[in-house]
Order: sequence, then structure tokens, then C-alpha cells
Amino acid sequence: DMDFVAVKLAEKIYDRKPIALGDSNQIQTRDIVYALGYPEDSISNKNYNTRDDVSTVDGTISKVTVTENVDIIEHTAPLNIGNSGGPLLDENDNVVGINTFIAGKKNYSIQINAIKKGLDTFGIPYVDGSGTSPIADTGMDTDEDAKNEEPEEPDNTAILVELQDAV
Repeated sequence: DMDFVAVKLAEKIYDRKPIALGDSNQIQTRDIVYALGYPEDSISNKNYNTRDDVSTVDGTISKVTVTENVDIIEHTAPLNIGNSGGPLLDENDNVVGINTFIAGKKNYSIQINAIKKGLDTFGIPYVDGSGTSPIADTGMDTDEDAKNEEPEEPDNTAILVELQDAV
């Protein structure tokens, strides 16, 4: 089962740029990917975390497949307790997966297109890095719009959070 939730922030975030959701149909075996997260050993003694605490590890896509009706990416970017639920990025910094679980020495992420279907179903806006849907629908400006207009207040951002069972 895939259990995810989109969280609407109570306050606007002014100093962060939303990360774009890519197109997992465009990834291939041997593409380089990056798993981001907060490793347990680096945050266990803290009350809160900052972007300086984010760990990034790279790896290569081994397989793009469907297992038990779930679109997954098998890759070599090492996952651990702290980066499960975090983004799996492609070389263009677009999210192509959500880091999910480890089985043996294999690392797995849910393909982002499966997540985007859910966001679309519920009308939840996001920045689409694949170029297949207009960014204007998300209420966020493109880089070209930003050059031509004065900056506007950003909208509250939807954050994708995984609610996972113990694996």
C-alpha cells in the first residue's frame, strides 16, 4: 500500500523555492539519482533541523518497474531511516521518486508520477518540472514571469509527506 498525505502549511514560506516534480516516465536504467533526507544519526540530538542538516547521497537507477501494483524505482543511492520519505532527484534537481524502503541491499522509491496522479485527483497544486502542465495553474510564477513582474507573495505550499508502516 502507498500511504501519502499532502500537508498545507499554516504559514507561508518566503525564503524557499518549491522543488519541481519531474516525470518518472523519462528516467532510465543507469540514470544518476540523488536521495535526500535527514539521517537519524545526524539529527537524533536536535529539537529541530535546518537545510544544513540535509544529507545527499547519489546512486544509479538499476530498474524501473511495477511491484504489487506500485510503480517503483530500484536504485543504488543508499537509503536509511532518515531519508525514507524524502525526495529522489534526477540530475536536473526534479523529484522523480519518493524514497520508500530497503530490501536486502536494494533501495526503492515510489515513482513520482504515481504521486502526481493523487495530487491531480484532489486538485493539489505543485510545480511540474516535466513541462507537461502549466505552472501558472499552481499559482507560482515561472522564471520568465518573475523577470517581467514585481515579486508576489508566495502561496502556501503543499508538502508531500509519507506515512509509512514499519518496514
